[in-house]
Amino acid sequence: MALPLALLPYLLPFLLAAAVVGGVLVVRHVPDGRLTQPVARARRRGWLISLGAASAAALTATLVAVAAARGGGLGAGQLLAVTPLVAAGAHAAVVLTGELTWPRPRDRVRSARLVARSIADSSPRWLLRTGAVATLLLAGVCGLGMLLADDDGRTISYAWGTPELGGGGSHSPFPGTFYAGPVALALVVLVLLTGAVLHRVPQRPALLDADADAVLRRAAGVRVLRVATSAVLGTTGALLVVGAMAARGLAAVGGLNAAGGDPGPGPLWAPLGAVGLVTGLVTLAAALAVLLVPTTRVRA
Repeated sequence: MALPLALLPYLLPFLLAAAVVGGVLVVRHVPDGRLTQPVARARRRGWLISLGAASAAALTATLVAVAAARGGGLGAGQLLAVTPLVAAGAHAAVVLTGELTWPRPRDRVRSARLVARSIADSSPRWLLRTGAVATLLLAGVCGLGMLLADDDGRTISYAWGTPELGGGGSHSPFPGTFYAGPVALALVVLVLLTGAVLHRVPQRPALLDADADAVLRRAAGVRVLRVATSAVLGTTGALLVVGAMAARGLAAVGGLNAAGGDPGPGPLWAPLGAVGLVTGLVTLAAALAVLLVPTTRVRA
């Protein structure tokens, strides 16, 4: 259990973010008595789905962390690398289940409206674009890591001279195939689940109150998108930080070998490592910011 405890400082910002979101919800809460019964029921169901999805994500992350702590070794690194994406996938799976089982209206008097709904109508366009860019960025980071890593998929190295001289150096961990492969697979699963939710939200049964119906659909889209996007950004930032540290370590190895005539990996590795480190930290901050995106509320 030492590993999950060691992760507590890294989880603290996300716990604080959850507390902030909860406080905002309490302040902005509109009592059920000021809403019509169908709208109040739909809002309560949306909250229950959100609570169940958040619980599933937290439970999944805890189980993966415990499995990593008990397994140890290199496999622990793989499990930790996919933890955010797997937790977000569990969140999206619960939301999808709730959307697929959304009850039809129980009112005696029913009406039908010819409304063309799309994914863009149920989700903020900027959040959709952010999620798409984050997905492409993570795919690019995984591809670059696989390209630069050694055959073992977790080390980066450079060679100098002849094999007999033994020139060159290496550094690890590096996000090659060993780490980026499972991350890419988890990313594909998360994208499919999130896409299924975004496709289902516009198709669920509608409420008679058109304005409230649109707000509740948009809230559902925001909930699933912000968690998925935050997980993708967080994973991207973590891989960038690890890769940047390995690149800077490789440059340091070359500096230590310079006395023996070793030219090192090249003059660009140290500055590229610095750029990657800063980019990774900014991406991690963006992941936390996206997680704090509020949902629109139903007006009285």
